[in-house]
Amino acid sequence: GDVDVYRARELRHRLACIRTDHSALMKNIEGELLKLSALKNHQTQNLKNGQNSKNNEDHAEAEELAKRAAPKPKPKFDPVSGKWVVMNWDGSVAGAPNGEARNFHDLEGRQKKTHETEFQKLSDATETLTVSAMDNDACTTIQGQYDADEHPSIPFAVIDGVDAESPAEAAGLHKGDLICAFGSANYENHRQLRAIAEMVPQAAAGSQAIPIAVLRRKKMSVEDDVAHSVEAGEHVTARLKIYPRPWKGRGLIGCHIVPYDPAAYEEPHY
Repeated sequence: GDVDVYRARELRHRLACIRTDHSALMKNIEGELLKLSALKNHQTQNLKNGQNSKNNEDHAEAEELAKRAAPKPKPKFDPVSGKWVVMNWDGSVAGAPNGEARNFHDLEGRQKKTHETEFQKLSDATETLTVSAMDNDACTTIQGQYDADEHPSIPFAVIDGVDAESPAEAAGLHKGDLICAFGSANYENHRQLRAIAEMVPQAAAGSQAIPIAVLRRKKMSVEDDVAHSVEAGEHVTARLKIYPRPWKGRGLIGCHIVPYDPAAYEEPHY
C-alpha cells in the first residue's frame, strides 16, 4: 500500500497541462466558428443582393422588350426641325436633333416652351429686333445672301410687330411677314432664333447690312373688283437688306421676331 508520491505529482501536473491546452483549444475553435458564421452570412447577403439585382435587370429588360414590341404611333411633323419624326421605344424622338431629350407626345408644347425660355434670356438688343434701310454705299453686306435654289422658301420666324418710325418700318418690313432667310440663318440652322440674336449686334458693330427674305401675302391688282385687297393663301417673296443700328427705340432693329408656329399663325390683312 505504499504511494509513489513522485509519480502522483507528475500525473497531476500532466493533467493540469492537458486541461489548460484543452481550454485554449476550445477558445480557438469558438473564435473560428464565429468567423465562419460571419463569412457565411456575408456570402448569403451578397447572393440575395445579386439575385435582386438580376431580377431588377431582368424586369427592366422585359419591360424594354415589351415597349419595343408595342405598336408605335404614326409619324408626326416636328415644327422645330421641320422634319417628320417617329417615336423611340422610350417615348423620345427619332429623326430630329437632340431627340433623346424630347417627348414625342409633346412636340409643340416643348417647342413653345423652349422658344419662350431661350428668347426670354436674350438681351434687349436681340429681343426687340430692329431693321432700317441705309445708304448702300455706306455699309457692307453681311455674309449670307439668300439663294432660292439652295434654301427653299420655308419660314422659321414671324415679324410679330414693327415699331413706328423704326428702321424696320423704313426698310419695309410688315407685321406678319414670314422670315425664310436672315443673313446666313434659315430653317435648318437658326438654332431657335439664336443665330439672329448673334448676327444683329455683330452687323451693327461693323456697320453691315443683313440680307433677308420674307414671304408675305400677295396684294391683288386695283382692277380686281373685290372687297378685300389681299388674295388669301397666295404669297410672294420679298428680299430686303436690313441695317442694324442704334435708334431712339429699343434694340437695334425695332421689330419683334418670334418663332413660326403654323397652328397659331394668322394671315395679316393689309
